[in-house]
Amino acid sequence: MGVSALVLFGEILNANSKYQYAVHAFESAINVYTKMEKTRYYDMINTLSTLCEKHDDWERSLKYHCEIMEKAKFEGDLNMYVYIVQQISKIHTKAGDFLTAVKHLRSAIEVLNQCIKEKQGGPVKH
Repeated sequence: MGVSALVLFGEILNANSKYQYAVHAFESAINVYTKMEKTRYYDMINTLSTLCEKHDDWERSLKYHCEIMEKAKFEGDLNMYVYIVQQISKIHTKAGDFLTAVKHLRSAIEVLNQCIKEKQGGPVKH
């Protein structure tokens, strides 16, 4: 119930153009959920990363996008991994950090190439 209340509070704050307060409510919801459930609240993290990006809060957005990227990579969710890498690259591009944007895209290409090799039965680099 506490998590739901924090999420609702964050949604109300955001709807009233109070992003700077809404983000703290959402982060609190994530922290409470993590303590209660002993796992991360990835749906809220995804929502928060998008909200932060929308408000040009690059640092926070990258923090949450990277967390989702690591989860996707760990779970082998290739579609989500590639999508999040594209989002991270887009954020770096908007921020003018083109070299880092390219670095992330190259890492996604390497992961895709590795998956192709695994499916073809070729040698796998670790």
